[in-house]
Amino acid sequence: MGSGPSIAAMLQSLRNNRMLLKNKRGAFDKHPAKENKPHKKLKFKQVPKEQTEEFLEKFKAEKRREKYFRTFLWGTGVIFIGLVIYIISN
Repeated sequence: MGSGPSIAAMLQSLRNNRMLLKNKRGAFDKHPAKENKPHKKLKFKQVPKEQTEEFLEKFKAEKRREKYFRTFLWGTGVIFIGLVIYIISN
Protein backbone atom coordinates (compact mmCIF):
# COMPACT_ATOMS: atom_id res chain seq x y z
CA MET A 1 0.00 0.00 0.00
CA GLY A 2 2.78 2.41 0.79
CA SER A 3 4.73 1.84 -2.46
CA GLY A 4 2.72 4.32 -4.54
CA PRO A 5 4.93 7.39 -4.02
CA SER A 6 8.16 5.45 -4.53
CA ILE A 7 6.91 4.02 -7.85
CA ALA A 8 5.82 7.49 -8.97
CA ALA A 9 9.27 8.87 -8.08
CA MET A 10 10.93 6.07 -10.00
CA LEU A 11 8.83 6.74 -13.10
CA GLN A 12 9.54 10.47 -12.87
CA SER A 13 13.27 9.75 -12.61
CA LEU A 14 13.12 7.55 -15.73
CA ARG A 15 11.27 10.30 -17.64
CA ASN A 16 13.87 12.87 -16.57
CA ASN A 17 16.73 10.61 -17.67
CA ARG A 18 15.07 10.07 -21.05
CA MET A 19 14.68 13.83 -21.51
CA LEU A 20 18.37 14.38 -20.71
CA LEU A 21 19.41 11.80 -23.29
CA LYS A 22 17.26 13.39 -25.98
CA ASN A 23 18.98 16.73 -25.46
CA LYS A 24 22.50 15.25 -25.75
CA ARG A 25 21.89 13.45 -29.03
CA GLY A 26 21.53 16.69 -30.99
CA ALA A 27 24.85 18.09 -29.73
CA PHE A 28 26.89 15.48 -31.59
CA ASP A 29 24.97 15.88 -34.84
CA LYS A 30 25.92 19.57 -35.08
CA HIS A 31 29.65 18.96 -34.69
CA PRO A 32 31.64 21.20 -37.09
CA ALA A 33 33.90 18.35 -38.17
CA LYS A 34 30.91 16.54 -39.66
CA GLU A 35 29.85 19.46 -41.82
CA ASN A 36 30.93 19.38 -45.45
CA LYS A 37 32.68 22.73 -45.49
CA PRO A 38 35.77 23.26 -47.60
CA HIS A 39 38.80 23.32 -45.38
CA LYS A 40 42.50 23.76 -45.73
CA LYS A 41 44.21 20.66 -46.97
CA LEU A 42 47.23 19.49 -45.05
CA LYS A 43 50.51 19.49 -46.89
CA PHE A 44 53.36 17.33 -45.66
CA LYS A 45 57.02 17.63 -46.49
CA GLN A 46 58.23 14.91 -48.85
CA VAL A 47 61.05 12.85 -47.36
CA PRO A 48 63.52 11.01 -49.59
CA LYS A 49 63.18 7.23 -49.61
CA GLU A 50 66.78 6.71 -48.41
CA GLN A 51 66.18 8.90 -45.36
CA THR A 52 62.98 7.01 -44.55
CA GLU A 53 64.73 3.64 -44.81
CA GLU A 54 67.60 4.88 -42.63
CA PHE A 55 65.16 6.09 -40.00
CA LEU A 56 63.29 2.77 -40.03
CA GLU A 57 66.52 0.81 -39.62
CA LYS A 58 67.55 2.93 -36.62
CA PHE A 59 64.08 2.64 -35.13
CA LYS A 60 64.00 -1.15 -35.51
CA ALA A 61 67.50 -1.48 -34.01
CA GLU A 62 66.48 0.64 -31.02
CA LYS A 63 63.33 -1.41 -30.47
CA ARG A 64 65.35 -4.64 -30.71
CA ARG A 65 67.81 -3.32 -28.12
CA GLU A 66 64.95 -2.35 -25.80
CA LYS A 67 63.39 -5.80 -26.19
CA TYR A 68 66.64 -7.56 -25.28
CA PHE A 69 67.16 -5.27 -22.29
CA ARG A 70 63.59 -5.88 -21.06
CA THR A 71 64.04 -9.64 -21.45
CA PHE A 72 67.32 -9.46 -19.52
CA LEU A 73 65.67 -7.52 -16.68
CA TRP A 74 62.76 -9.95 -16.44
CA GLY A 75 65.09 -12.94 -16.51
CA THR A 76 67.36 -11.59 -13.78
CA GLY A 77 64.31 -10.63 -11.72
CA VAL A 78 62.87 -14.14 -11.95
CA ILE A 79 66.22 -15.70 -11.04
CA PHE A 80 66.63 -13.30 -8.10
CA ILE A 81 63.13 -14.04 -6.78
CA GLY A 82 63.77 -17.76 -7.22
CA LEU A 83 67.00 -17.51 -5.20
CA VAL A 84 65.30 -15.53 -2.45
CA ILE A 85 62.52 -18.11 -2.20
CA TYR A 86 65.09 -20.93 -2.18
CA ILE A 87 67.13 -19.26 0.59
CA ILE A 88 64.03 -18.54 2.70
CA SER A 89 62.65 -22.07 2.34
CA ASN A 90 65.91 -23.70 3.56
